Amino acid sequence: MSQIISSPDRREITWRDAETYGDSEWISVEEMCEQLRKAPPVMSTLGYVLFENDIYIAVADTVGPEECSAITKIPKSMILSMHIFQTVEDNYETSD
Repeated sequence: MSQIISSPDRREITWRDAETYGDSEWISVEEMCEQLRKAPPVMSTLGYVLFENDIYIAVADTVGPEECSAITKIPKSMILSMHIFQTVEDNYETSD
């Protein structure tokens, strides 16, 4: 198991994302009112747990012995559900 993984499992995390609508252009009142009533998107992330505390969880989808892919930090207050997907030990096989 990699030295940088803090938990021996992958988790599927479903969470409600924060969202910004618009860019440098003005938004009409009609468009603004339409967007105000749309809920922020629900996202799903599957990754190896790199770090977890009471405030957030940090995961990456690819982990090597001394490196990893992009890190996603999800505030726990945004998490709707979290399930263990597969333990790392279930994935290892030895070959001679």
